[in-house]
Amino acid sequence: MISVPKYKFMKKGFILILIILISCSKPVRRVCFNDNLCLETEVVKTPEQKARGLMYRENLSENNAMLFVYDNPQKVRFWMKNMKFSIDMIFIDSTGKIVHIDKNVSPCKKDPCLTYSAPEEVMYVLETNKNYAKNNNIRIGDKVFIS
Repeated sequence: MISVPKYKFMKKGFILILIILISCSKPVRRVCFNDNLCLETEVVKTPEQKARGLMYRENLSENNAMLFVYDNPQKVRFWMKNMKFSIDMIFIDSTGKIVHIDKNVSPCKKDPCLTYSAPEEVMYVLETNKNYAKNNNIRIGDKVFIS
């Protein structure tokens, strides 16, 4: 039988471990398009997270994406170095409007790698599986809802 003091200690330890695990996990947001088509996204905000992005990963699960979040609207450039699969890049301004889409972008095979960017400043870049934009009729000018 567990005595009361040991039980309280175990309970506090469990809560501490739970808090640590929750704080280590990356934030997740839902990104939805006009027709309530939604993706679960892994949010990246720090320079280190942004630099790594989807590098070295084997794939991106269906209905999942990576959302790059910037503090202020800015010109950003992406490349496909150390990527193992093709993706779509959806560039979104501060109002939630899609301003540019690079579709079915292949991994970089040799240096120098091509870079991809929108013609204007953006607040978000959404990386999805290849052909996601085409298969779901996502276009420049569409609204994106991030929650």
